[in-house]
Amino acid sequence: RAAAALGDGVFANLADVDAQRRLLAVLARVLAPGAPLVVRKAIVPRGFDPEADDLPVLLARHRRGELDADEFGFAVRLVGHHGTCWDPVTYRLDNARLFRSCEVAHASGALSDAEWRAIRRYRFEGSNCILPQDLWEELLVEAGFRFEIAPDHGRHWHRYFPVYACRSGAPSAAGSPTSR
Repeated sequence: RAAAALGDGVFANLADVDAQRRLLAVLARVLAPGAPLVVRKAIVPRGFDPEADDLPVLLARHRRGELDADEFGFAVRLVGHHGTCWDPVTYRLDNARLFRSCEVAHASGALSDAEWRAIRRYRFEGSNCILPQDLWEELLVEAGFRFEIAPDHGRHWHRYFPVYACRSGAPSAAGSPTSR
């Protein structure tokens, strides 16, 4: 049995909810009892308001210096087009459409060259399956995992790209509101 499993953004690259469910089941089978599963997972966080994180809002925050180029580019990629490029039925984020939209914004002058470079740094033409947080956590529990969300490290993306520390069948930290 495996002593640990680590993943960074892996699950969102799977085709759908069932593929994520199947991978969790495999991990639960191959990990030794109590072995850690640590993943950074793209999610739609509880209480997410797409209008509060759409491209114009993110752009304004970046221009005010509230988001550095990395935070801005990554936010545009994962949440900045939630209302227009994410399907709430399939949970698929259409990245090709998202980047075409940004390219048009750049060509029109709405995005500077530096802003477009920050966004392009995260360019991906495929799609991602980004689950709502509640559904992701249901899948973890269904597969037999207890979990905690690692503390926020002050980056904008922690809210929608948090680190989940999981253990199969191990008790979670008592009293922690982010533990299940």
